[in-house]
Amino acid sequence: YDIRIKDEVVLDPGAFVLGTTVEFISLPADLLAHLADKSSWARRGLAVQNTIFEPGWRGYPTLEISNHSRAVIVIPDGAPIGQMIFHLLDAPTELPYVVKYQDQPQRPVAAIEEGA
Repeated sequence: YDIRIKDEVVLDPGAFVLGTTVEFISLPADLLAHLADKSSWARRGLAVQNTIFEPGWRGYPTLEISNHSRAVIVIPDGAPIGQMIFHLLDAPTELPYVVKYQDQPQRPVAAIEEGA
């Protein structure tokens, strides 16, 4: 599934920014998701850090985006930015995700320190 970025992002060469998605994700206990780069952006030097969304996770995904090119990259709002790949588990997990990044709002969420 092509996941879309909520707001326009302008990245200078070598820049890093957090973004968020249009989509709200709610994973059941027997489904894991993996966010991967889209090759059309990767060929321009844009990387969306690969992220695993554990079974039970829900919220608006925060995107970690880097520009590895020597040119400014503009990502328009609503543009497909990454590919969400879903993996069906053999059985529901007994320990679904319920910790610090659960129920993320529709805005970028910075790193939360352990124990916070």
